[in-house]
Amino acid sequence: MSVSERRPSQDSPYKFHIWNLNAPVDGIIIVPTAPEEVSGKYQKRCMYLEKNANGDVPSNFQLKTFEQVSKVLPKNVTVRIPGTSATGGPDPSLSDLAMPYCIAASGILGIYTLQGGPSFLAVVTQSKLVATILGSPVYNVTDVALFPFKNPSTDMTEIERPMDQFNGKVPPTGQQGWGGYMGMSTYTRASPAEIKLRQYLSTNFYYSHDYPLSVSLQSLLHDKEHQLSGDSKAHWAPKNPWQKIDDRFDWGRHIQGQFRLQRLEGWLVPIVRGFCESQSWNIGTRTGNLVLISRQSVSRAAALEDIHGVDDQGNVSEFSESEEILIAHATTADVKGSGDTFASVRVVRGCVPCFWEQRIVRGKARPQLTRSLDAAFPAFLRHFENLWETYGNPMLMVNLLNKSGEEGLLASAYEEQANMISSPNFHYFSYDPFAASVVKTKSTWSGYFYGNTDPTATTGNYSPLYEKLEPYLLQMGIFAKDAEDYIMSLQKGCLRINCFDCCDKTNNCQTNLLKYFLQQGLAMIGVVPNESTTQLIEGIHRSLWTNNGSSLGGSSYFKGWLVDDVKRTYNNYFVDKEKQKMIDSFLGYYPPPTPGSTPPIYNLRIGSKDWMSLELEKRQAEFMEPSPLTLWMGTWNINGQTPKDNIDVGAWLGDDPKKACDMYVLGFQEIVKLTGSNVWNADTTGTQAWVDRVTNYLNNMCFPDSQWERQREAAVSPVNSPPKLNKVSNQKPTPKPIGMRYVVLRWHQLVGVVICILVRSDKLEHFREVHAEVCKTGMKGLAGNKGSIVIRFDYGASSFAFISAHFAAGQHAAEERNKHFALALETQVRDRQIMHHDYIFWLGDFNYRLSLTKEVVLKFVEAKKFLDLSVNYDQLITAMKSGDVFQGFSEGEIHFPPTYKYDVGTDTFDTSKKARTPAYCDRILYRGPKIKQLEYNSVPALTASDHKPVYSNFIVEAMIPNLEKKQKVEAEISRFANSQPKSQFFSPAVVEGLLLDLSF
Repeated sequence: MSVSERRPSQDSPYKFHIWNLNAPVDGIIIVPTAPEEVSGKYQKRCMYLEKNANGDVPSNFQLKTFEQVSKVLPKNVTVRIPGTSATGGPDPSLSDLAMPYCIAASGILGIYTLQGGPSFLAVVTQSKLVATILGSPVYNVTDVALFPFKNPSTDMTEIERPMDQFNGKVPPTGQQGWGGYMGMSTYTRASPAEIKLRQYLSTNFYYSHDYPLSVSLQSLLHDKEHQLSGDSKAHWAPKNPWQKIDDRFDWGRHIQGQFRLQRLEGWLVPIVRGFCESQSWNIGTRTGNLVLISRQSVSRAAALEDIHGVDDQGNVSEFSESEEILIAHATTADVKGSGDTFASVRVVRGCVPCFWEQRIVRGKARPQLTRSLDAAFPAFLRHFENLWETYGNPMLMVNLLNKSGEEGLLASAYEEQANMISSPNFHYFSYDPFAASVVKTKSTWSGYFYGNTDPTATTGNYSPLYEKLEPYLLQMGIFAKDAEDYIMSLQKGCLRINCFDCCDKTNNCQTNLLKYFLQQGLAMIGVVPNESTTQLIEGIHRSLWTNNGSSLGGSSYFKGWLVDDVKRTYNNYFVDKEKQKMIDSFLGYYPPPTPGSTPPIYNLRIGSKDWMSLELEKRQAEFMEPSPLTLWMGTWNINGQTPKDNIDVGAWLGDDPKKACDMYVLGFQEIVKLTGSNVWNADTTGTQAWVDRVTNYLNNMCFPDSQWERQREAAVSPVNSPPKLNKVSNQKPTPKPIGMRYVVLRWHQLVGVVICILVRSDKLEHFREVHAEVCKTGMKGLAGNKGSIVIRFDYGASSFAFISAHFAAGQHAAEERNKHFALALETQVRDRQIMHHDYIFWLGDFNYRLSLTKEVVLKFVEAKKFLDLSVNYDQLITAMKSGDVFQGFSEGEIHFPPTYKYDVGTDTFDTSKKARTPAYCDRILYRGPKIKQLEYNSVPALTASDHKPVYSNFIVEAMIPNLEKKQKVEAEISRFANSQPKSQFFSPAVVEGLLLDLSF
């Protein structure tokens, strides 16, 4: 059987033969197939990737001559320079190749590493031609092959163990040898992880050998440099897919990292994920194509239902850029330039840019805000600053969320934060296409486009929305290039659309609003719109967007958009978690390292870092400076009490504004009565009341003359009149002025356990990665009547973890309390363990008791020998001394009375029939390198509960960037980058002599 007979039919030409060799020589050899490639960028060389025992990525990629490669091949097989046969086809010697050794590939994707497993070379074996842009074919990956850097063995781990890909049957003809473990004595076998990876890579991935698919047509042909110079000519480098890369959509960034670091991009194909399709049209004597490309962002790429909203860098989940291109082919043969006329437009979609997540409650997915709007606004603003830097003004924001029901929370949050942005070219529109008043509105659209749209269709009615947006869309314009490569018009700004999940409703809206593009585009390419031409183009347009919606995750165009909650729950807990691991591995989002280990190059689900960010990390010591951060921490078991007016929170929080801290951390226990109904479905009304009470008190104490409250109310007030169509300016989105204040960073509740963090507004810019997680310990982990909550974040370059806990009660339950601590310590917040933080603070009702009778304890209290009482008889201190709990933690000396148990409303210890022994149940512990505790005390005057509140003040030395020094380092890095040859970063050229060329 010849090589050609073993190749499945496909559209993309084969570029390489991949040889997989096992003992006695373990390695993978990549041999270019086309003679022009060999004599050009591959320079008559092969690439040799050495295998190893662990399956790790090779430390370097050796470039070898054909003669060197031939020495290690089987005696009956030789490698000659391709194209040397009489027919100019593949090397005849390859026709006698033994089946397990070789495979033909049309492109190299990169090296994929399983989390905790081996690495594989991933190559494209089958692909489908979907479009041609600027004469460059674009392909959809339909199948891949994986070559392991670790040979199959009997001691594989479970994730590596091969599983029969064909369910125990002999592979069909033409599929033999096309699986993961190439070169085995038997036919193809692959592990479950490999099969899932092949399935993942075989859907929605696209590449081109010649066209930079991650970049829009306008960015490619007319970048900012040409705009500033006033150059009206289109510029691009044909046949070079690496001439420009958009980091937002660079899906090969991690798996191709080793190739790029060694300047071997020319051996790879850039890849994007999303959608691409082209359909042809023929109008009179004119012919052309309508192309739709959607590029999904690598930042916050998610399969899990709980990865939503924005991150601290301004990235949002479900973000994608869609570009529709109208192409008219040349009508004469003597046209100078590319010959084709282009018109294109870009629109974006993305999740609601707030901090929110979905919690599965009794099988129902409910959205919840995880940061207050004040604390979330810096990231919200950063998101739109990023859009402004990429697209400019005007910025049209269309929010399709329903203002009632479960979506109402997000709709109001989006609108409130949008109103806090000040910019004459920032326009926010809220629109529900399924609202009763909208559905009944008769369409008044003029022209031929969608004039017959049924307003009662399941896709919703977008006619009123278009009428509102039409002047803004016309102001935004489109990009167009004529047949002689002169730029006729540029698109200014962007149109951003979202719904709840950025699927069908968003896709339908984009489909309908882009009618303005079809009208302008046809005119730009010289086609006079009439009923027949517009109906033809409209049909193609709708067909492309229907397929786009299905590809980006929505159901079909005419189906409802809501996902069944049972299916959502199942996917979130089973299907999507496995898929998320695969996506994280593909993009290099690995769990954070343990202390002392090498930091990861990529952070978890926040987007791959660019070269500048990596260099900044290496030079952090040059611009990071110590900055004192003052903390107030308090814990109180409030026994289900609401914040009544007679509760003086100032006695707990302090009443001297000169001693106010940068951050306040409050831990509550039993914030609701621990009844059966509350244990399974706790009310959050009481928590919100306490949070509001504390926030108002701090702001009134520290900023009594501030106008921030009035300014904020004015800032978030919606504008009654419609947005004004202003002249397009270059003004960056800026926040409306609001004075200094305390804002809630985040609060979280687990039945009766609550933790809340408030910070000064001028410190918000330093907070990143604020996340929370719970650990239930009641009823053996099933209920949250006992448990703990962790909130972690990064402040500058320092990481913090705060834990509010409520451990098991009872005089003789010390061992169970120790177990509750051990369970809580295992809690991971976004794959980061509690002990893997620089600073850790643990507060709460730990319920540890005193190992004395009540009578003896009262004698110590009467004598005010609190330190002797705690040091010698406290169960927690005893357990810490023996190393059972809180290893490495510290606690201040106790110079206050026991905090439990009192008769409510008095300072009298328990006089009930149970007559409980007083104890130090309520504690604050800490761990970290540079922590100074200033005070540790209780507040006996507060009598609303049977517990007394406890508080402590700290100063922590955190590391934050000096912005002036950081900008200086950034400038130095930029100058270095600009001084290097292009091949240093993204070049198809293989630099001769870069790698050591060793013989075998």
